[in-house]
Amino acid sequence: MCNTDMKFATDFSRLALEFFGFWPDTEYSQASKHLKLKCIITILFLLGFLYLPQSALLLMNIGDLNLVIQILATGKIIISCAIIKIIILHIKREDLRRLLKSMNEDLVDYANEEIREIMLKNAIFVRKMCISYSVTICITMLLYIVVKIFFYFAKISDNDTYPGLDLFVPSYLPNYLFNSPSFELIYAGQIVAIMIAISAYSRSDSLLVMLIMHVSTQFTILRSSLKNLPVKVGTTSSTFMCELGVIVRRHEHLNRFASKIDNIFNMILLLQIVLCSVLLCFQSFHFLVKLKDKNAELSIIELVFLCFYICPVLIQLYIYCYFGEMLQSQNEETRRTAYECLWYILDLRDARTMIIIMARTVRPVQLTAGKFSPVVMSTFTAILKTSMSYLSVLLATINDPKDN
Repeated sequence: MCNTDMKFATDFSRLALEFFGFWPDTEYSQASKHLKLKCIITILFLLGFLYLPQSALLLMNIGDLNLVIQILATGKIIISCAIIKIIILHIKREDLRRLLKSMNEDLVDYANEEIREIMLKNAIFVRKMCISYSVTICITMLLYIVVKIFFYFAKISDNDTYPGLDLFVPSYLPNYLFNSPSFELIYAGQIVAIMIAISAYSRSDSLLVMLIMHVSTQFTILRSSLKNLPVKVGTTSSTFMCELGVIVRRHEHLNRFASKIDNIFNMILLLQIVLCSVLLCFQSFHFLVKLKDKNAELSIIELVFLCFYICPVLIQLYIYCYFGEMLQSQNEETRRTAYECLWYILDLRDARTMIIIMARTVRPVQLTAGKFSPVVMSTFTAILKTSMSYLSVLLATINDPKDN
């Protein structure tokens, strides 16, 4: 696979992540000189326009549960996740560089057209899936912009004074900043900042998916070689041991590659899963409160937006768990392939050496949250159950007349 194919496989992630300062590909050395500066500017922009003003508003209204949940549900958690991802991936950029270099070497090494087609097919699948996920997030973002601008102009028609208007993201600002043109500039700055946050938030996920899909494809190619090994070498013991050694070394390389993925992303996944569980709870609570409140003016656009706002969180969690399950299954399938190949046509001594691979596959390669909890499909259902449990507690707190 040539460099053009490598660019095709990575372009979707690279275009955004290079802009934020944590795409470490050595091919783009001119851009990599300014990685730290890009990262600092991005973080300061998000802090200045979004995180700090929202934190101030949150602290000033800490006693208002509904407002606190609204602030957390409409950007605070996502912005926090985006900043954390930018910082961690920038710190881990050297490890990422090694992974991308190893990935490039893997792709170039295979001259077989059939294998190349398999890798291209998987690269296209990842690209389409990541684009679909990004489109869903963009639609949600556009709906949010439409809702906020609709209410912005509605309030202007009723009241010509700016101090009573809400910002794009609920925030605290000094009163003099609510005057024109400061208010409009801050409003526009918040739109740009939230787009940057969402882009960093989603494109880092596409990077993770791309790496997992690559190593899974390499495991598939390895299993194909292992399955055909007895037929390929026949009863020639020296040839068999040589070919088996190549497969064992390749298997260890892929295990190390998968472990490096987990080393880079495990803390991101831990924070992401915890924060997404809380976010899902708060979003559902905000949605239900809006529906129950008879005095609230809930437009069709706002209702559609609230529905779309929950979908990307669920999709993101599902992507983590689906590809985590895919990664964990690789060694199990490799062990099954070693058992199902025609090992019985080999000499007894050669057949016994197949146990080497089978023994190594007992230890799974997996994606973890904080190095202690595997991220698999059962994790997805556990997160949903936990979020709904938190939601029932919040609803009970709001609806309990004894607390009023």
